[in-house]
Amino acid sequence: MRTAAAFSRRLRAFRRQRGMTQRQLAAVVGYDHSMVSRWERGTREPPPAATVLRLDVALDTGGQLADALVRGQLPPGGPPHPSPSAHAPAHPSRTAASATAHSPTTASPLPFPLPRPPLLPAPPARAAEAYGGPLSASALARWPERLPLRELNCPLHGSAAHCPVPDFATVHALFDGVRGFGRSGAPFPDGSDEDVLHGLTALLECLVVENRTDLASDDTAHVERVLRALTGWAEHLHAAGRAPRGQLVLGAHYAVLAGRLRRQNGQNAAAMAWFGHGARWAEAGEDVSARAELLGEMSTLARAEHDLGSALSYAQALGALRPDRGWTAVLSHIFQARAYARAADPYETRRHLTLAGRRLDRLDGRDVAESPCLEGAQGTLHLDSNTGASLRDLAVSTGDRRAARRAVAATGSALGQLPQWMRPIRLLLTVRLADGHACAGDHDAAWETAAPVLRSAALSPRTVIAEELRGLSRRLVRT
Repeated sequence: MRTAAAFSRRLRAFRRQRGMTQRQLAAVVGYDHSMVSRWERGTREPPPAATVLRLDVALDTGGQLADALVRGQLPPGGPPHPSPSAHAPAHPSRTAASATAHSPTTASPLPFPLPRPPLLPAPPARAAEAYGGPLSASALARWPERLPLRELNCPLHGSAAHCPVPDFATVHALFDGVRGFGRSGAPFPDGSDEDVLHGLTALLECLVVENRTDLASDDTAHVERVLRALTGWAEHLHAAGRAPRGQLVLGAHYAVLAGRLRRQNGQNAAAMAWFGHGARWAEAGEDVSARAELLGEMSTLARAEHDLGSALSYAQALGALRPDRGWTAVLSHIFQARAYARAADPYETRRHLTLAGRRLDRLDGRDVAESPCLEGAQGTLHLDSNTGASLRDLAVSTGDRRAARRAVAATGSALGQLPQWMRPIRLLLTVRLADGHACAGDHDAAWETAAPVLRSAALSPRTVIAEELRGLSRRLVRT
């Protein structure tokens, strides 16, 4: 009992020093916040060993909680003082500047936290493949031969190079070697080993496509396993006096997907942690496109947490990354419009949507090379989708049925352009289209639009789709 009481006191002390709420800590380790409260009050026995390890990682205790339970005692003294770069934001209220405040120097430690072996739960049995995650036959059929790709440029040579990508079997073997970095004397690859980085870039592209294709896919453990290997490799290169720029840049892009997957699972605190880590890696690697993508994700997450001030701050910081580039302006205006819509500000919402459209029409070749998602029809789809979401949110916050009708038009246009294989996004936009009809007062159209997808939406494990469905349900129940 003495050990349990000491565990409770120490858990509370570590959590408070890290600035996390019980709800945030619970989201990271996969429990309800009431259970964290019971552990801290001592009304429940300490959790299983695997959960204690996750608590140690989330709170950066150096393994003290797990050691205490194994040895039957806790070390004396208070929680250790965290290093300035050891923690990503635990809550979206932290500013974009704090997420990108670390500037690397050759004499300083790496500007990102380096995971310990028990960083995350062990991957499920289906993830036994060494390359980091199962890929469908359709994903393997799209395995690229060269970089850059639709979503990603080469982390070493950028968008201008045409770098060869090893075939899938070679990448499988390469990643099996990456997993063994530093274990049992296994050497790290040389810093010039381009095949590993090119192969892991192609793998990331396939995982991104898989996430957009398969509603049931959840590659969280596999993506985070690659991140562990990349950070270990970067640490090795840094210690040897070599700049790990390619590893940092690729790690930042993997952090985008890791955060999205956590967000899809409703783990917002863990998602923001990955976005914060990725932002520091992208800054250290001097990759503006990754920094912009991460700031956009942080703005989206802050908006979902109803922290509209932070959502605007992140969106404005995105525009300030490269004021001379049209693509940063387009994205900044889109994210500002989304935040102002939630804040019930019709003037600013419409102003930023108009500015986004004007800048999108004036993008040049350099812009689309740095932000391929805004090129041609893909850029129009991106703008239409966000216009529909912004105007639907504005209709919800103000009751403006004219905005709702415009939202229906924009979302319908986005659905018409969306490839059939993007099933999760198609489901999301269909529910949003039905909600637009409901906000416009056309409940028959809302039911007719939603009926074919209601079952799929209700069974979807993705939090974003569940949130859209709850909003639609509230609007329809009022009728």
